[in-house]
Amino acid sequence: MAFFIFYISESRTQAELPSIDAGTTKHICQRITRSEYFNMIGKDTVDTEKILEELEQRYQKIFQKLHKESSFSKGRRSYSNPMKLTNVAITREQVPEFAFVCLARNRETKQLEEYYVSQPYNVNMASDFVDDSVVGYFIFRYIAKVNVWILHSFAEELAQTFVSAKLNIEGLYLRTRENCESKLCQSF
Repeated sequence: MAFFIFYISESRTQAELPSIDAGTTKHICQRITRSEYFNMIGKDTVDTEKILEELEQRYQKIFQKLHKESSFSKGRRSYSNPMKLTNVAITREQVPEFAFVCLARNRETKQLEEYYVSQPYNVNMASDFVDDSVVGYFIFRYIAKVNVWILHSFAEELAQTFVSAKLNIEGLYLRTRENCESKLCQSF
């Protein structure tokens, strides 16, 4: 087993928040939750527009994360799903990460499950050229018992989830964050 030690900057701020529109986050979420991996672990994709009433009544906190009050009509909310700065657990440490919410439905319990999807990263470690970028997203899952977001899986290019017993996704995340903070982290 290999161990990696990387320096992760704690200097991220809300002011550095990457911009991503609601349509893009919705598309990315659908691609991720429709993947073979999510199917294999018993999760189904969710169309947030079709479950608005359920979100408002049973999942108020999630509803508020996904919707903002309309500036045109008082009391009305519109889907926005903004990227936000949140802390995630990586190798027993909390690190700041920019992420947006994705929902999936547990096929067995029928409950909604919340995932955070990171900002896009260039995960092509073989090249420093922007033209050779391979976009990857890290997916985090909330563990209520310990009140923490943990690294759950990884999706790359077109949000096809990557699964391998040999891949150390925590190591990949740390290496990607290190590269991002040192030179490469342009918005894709």
